[in-house]
Amino acid sequence: MKKILLFLFCLASISLFSQCPTLTVAPLSYSANCPGPFYTFTATPSYSANVTSRWLGNVNLPMTSTVITSLNSYKDVFMPSAPGTYTIEFTDNSTSCVVTQTVNVLSGSGFPTYDLVASTYSQTCSNSVVTFSVLNVTTTASLAPTSYYFGQIMSGYNLTPFSNSLTLPVGSCGNYRMVVHDNVNSCETIYDFVLSCATLSASPLTFAGNNTICIGSSATLSVTGANTYTWLNTSSNSQTINVSPTSPTNYSVNATNSLGCITNSTYVVVVNPTCAEIWPGDANSDGIVDNTDVFELGLWNLNTGPTRTLATNNYTGQIASNWTGTVSSGKNQNHADCNGDGTIDTNDTLAIFNNFSQTHAFKAPDIFVTNADISIVPTQTLLLANTLSSADIYLGSAIQPLTNLYGVSFNIQFDSSLVQNNSIYISYNNSFFNTGNINFKKTLFANEKVYTASIRTNGTNVSGNGKIATLYFKTKSNFPGNSVLNLSVVNPKVINNTGAPGVITAGTSSLQVLNDVGFNENSKLQNMVIIYPNPAKEFLYINNNLKETITIEMTDVFGRPLLKTSVTASDKTDLKGLSTGVYFITVRSNTNSFERKIIVE
Repeated sequence: MKKILLFLFCLASISLFSQCPTLTVAPLSYSANCPGPFYTFTATPSYSANVTSRWLGNVNLPMTSTVITSLNSYKDVFMPSAPGTYTIEFTDNSTSCVVTQTVNVLSGSGFPTYDLVASTYSQTCSNSVVTFSVLNVTTTASLAPTSYYFGQIMSGYNLTPFSNSLTLPVGSCGNYRMVVHDNVNSCETIYDFVLSCATLSASPLTFAGNNTICIGSSATLSVTGANTYTWLNTSSNSQTINVSPTSPTNYSVNATNSLGCITNSTYVVVVNPTCAEIWPGDANSDGIVDNTDVFELGLWNLNTGPTRTLATNNYTGQIASNWTGTVSSGKNQNHADCNGDGTIDTNDTLAIFNNFSQTHAFKAPDIFVTNADISIVPTQTLLLANTLSSADIYLGSAIQPLTNLYGVSFNIQFDSSLVQNNSIYISYNNSFFNTGNINFKKTLFANEKVYTASIRTNGTNVSGNGKIATLYFKTKSNFPGNSVLNLSVVNPKVINNTGAPGVITAGTSSLQVLNDVGFNENSKLQNMVIIYPNPAKEFLYINNNLKETITIEMTDVFGRPLLKTSVTASDKTDLKGLSTGVYFITVRSNTNSFERKIIVE
């Protein structure tokens, strides 16, 4: 009998203490104003007072389960902040028995209702954003003013007012609260949710470019692996930059990819002080091959140094060991050894000729003054179609001789519409300036320019004036009658034997060019008027075989008038008061004219 009673007692005890809570839900109640509606959940467990509860939010938005504050161990009052489907959960902690109840909450008359719309909120980078918008807001009073507040839930947090849309950096991960406030009834609907961060690292950057350069050279650096770039050293936003450091330098770049991820990387460029990067033809290493490079060949003529390994005249950067000494720009003297054979001489002009006008990265500002005292003097003022003509190049004058002259370069600009293609060139003659000089000349007909330079090689400056070269050209056969051919000296430059630039002035000339119209009359005048001797010393004789009086005018190379007289048959002009040099005689009849150049010795 005792065994039977003990078994029944145990069975009853097991049955009594293992019973799950009984969950009941109070009827839905509304309040005319805040705070309703509310629900009362009551749990009635058997023999256990250790009951906790929580509610699970609307599953259509990113929410977490929240433990609700119990009024006691058996009853919870739940005020839903927005319409939706909610679940209340009670747990008997003694028996680990869990019961749930789902409740569909309809719109109430007290709390505002709204729809919360959010963009994708999975974080990609620390500066990514998510945009929240509050839509379809309704309140108790129609068109009642509404306020919005938002903030991160943390100790002592403050909600920040905003309009019905805001943008939030996803980098601020955590628990957030959205509040919609009815300004008429002071009712608030609170919505809590969580943003979790899944941070992704930006892709690594890849650099390309020389990481070791010679002193005075440059390196082109490029970076890939992102969408936008900012080089911190140069503030450049280009994907590629050109740098010319004089010591080892770190080049840092900030980059942003298509997702907004930012990364930073650094590329180190090391500078080797024992070598230089040679661009054949750029003898002064100013970044461009032009006629001024010929200066270096004369300044350092016959200087020698190490030959360049695998040297060519091709216009590519070639590494060369440093020589002793520098060129006029301060760069190493090995730049003047254009062909890399170990000697600076006239053979280096070939690289200048072949690579003329080529440039490379570190083009420096021109150190020369762009004015020079150099004049171009045509041998006659009237040119005929399809004829070979010439103009002389003079440095200085008897009134203004040049001093301390060692090198000169200049360009002659012409009108290609009047000159036959590739018929124009320049030839240097022996002069006060040219005694064994290195002379350079190149015509680019499409540019309408003849590029030229002359540099002495004996290390000694010279002073004086006179003709140094002659420009030859052939006129075209067809062009408008009485056209004008302009010849100009442009971009003239001079240096002394230290490489220092000088300052002088420049000149231009204009020639009237005749087609076949008027040819016979002009030829007749020139045949009937004889001027001799040429060169002249003390006297100049003029024989006029025309049956009319002609006018004779004499000018110097600057166009200044020296003499004007009329000649009926013959005349003699005294030249004793004139300085040695070039002068011009213009002969005019009633219908025509011509000009002759006269040299006075």
